[in-house]
Amino acid sequence: MSQIFIANAKGGCGKTTVAVHIAAYLANIGCEVKLLDHDAQRSSLDWFAQRPKSFRGLSVNTAGTTIAANCYDYIIHDMPAAWSPASQIHLFKPGDRLLLPVLASPTDMKACLRFYMELQRLGLFENHIKTGVVVNRTKNQSRYNLVLAEFLKRSNLQVLGKLRETQNYPSAMEKGLTIFDKPIKRWQKDVESWQSIVRWLACESTRKSGGQHTRSVKEAELG
Repeated sequence: MSQIFIANAKGGCGKTTVAVHIAAYLANIGCEVKLLDHDAQRSSLDWFAQRPKSFRGLSVNTAGTTIAANCYDYIIHDMPAAWSPASQIHLFKPGDRLLLPVLASPTDMKACLRFYMELQRLGLFENHIKTGVVVNRTKNQSRYNLVLAEFLKRSNLQVLGKLRETQNYPSAMEKGLTIFDKPIKRWQKDVESWQSIVRWLACESTRKSGGQHTRSVKEAELG
C-alpha cells in the first residue's frame, strides 16, 4: 500500500479539501482507496456520509482503524491542525508522499516553514518521502501570491499546483462529491488546475498497478 499524507500544522489551509479530492480522484481511476480521518472534527467522515453510493472504490474511517494488508492501493491520511509529526513518525514509510496545503498569507507561510523545518529535523526526508506543496485558495491581484512564490522558491519546496478561491469546492463537498465526480461545466476550470497534481499522483498509481490505472483526468471527472 502507498500512503499519501495531507498535512500542515496550520488549521484552515484546506487539508480536508485536498485529501477528499485526491482520494476521490484515485478511486475514480480504479484504485482501491482508504481515507483515514485523523482530525477530531471528522470533516472527511462528514463528507463521506453524504457521498452517493454509486461512487465506489473509496472508504473512510477514523485514524487507528486496523487495515488488512494488501486490501488497498492507497491510504490517504487527512491530518489534523497543530499535528506534531514527532509523535507519529512511525506512520511514515520509505516512498510515502506528503502534500502540504498552504495559503498565500504571512501567518500560513510562517507556519508552513516551521512545520517543514520540523520534518527536516526529524530526518523524515532521509527516508525518501516525496514532498510537494499545493497552494490553496489563490486570488487574482493578491500581492501575497508573489510573496508566497518567492518564499516557496527560497524554501526549495516543489509546488505541485495552485487551486483558486471558489465556491465550487464547498458546493461539491456539501453533497459528498468532488469536482472530479460529475461533468459540470462550471467545475471544468478547477479540474484543469488539478492536472499537475494528479500527474504527480498518476505516475505513482500507474507504476503500482502495473499500468492498469491509466484513465485521463477528463475520464475521472466524468466518474
